[in-house]
Amino acid sequence: MSDPTSICPTVGANPDVSGIGVRIAIYAQNLLSFVPALWALKDGRITPTQLDELEKQSTNILITAFAILILTVIQAHNHGI
Repeated sequence: MSDPTSICPTVGANPDVSGIGVRIAIYAQNLLSFVPALWALKDGRITPTQLDELEKQSTNILITAFAILILTVIQAHNHGI
């Protein structure tokens, strides 16, 4: 059987991005993002202010995700993949 890395080359993990501290921070941010949403739904209706705050929070999480995606593309390009 052939070596899987010869078929699909891999990029080594960047410890500045894939370190345990960064991963824990990202997981915590995403899990804690449910707290304001659940709090807003507590009374069964969402006010325009609550909706605006939830939108800002979702935008921040999306920016973080895109930053990691862009970093992955750059790292893959630098390693010739």
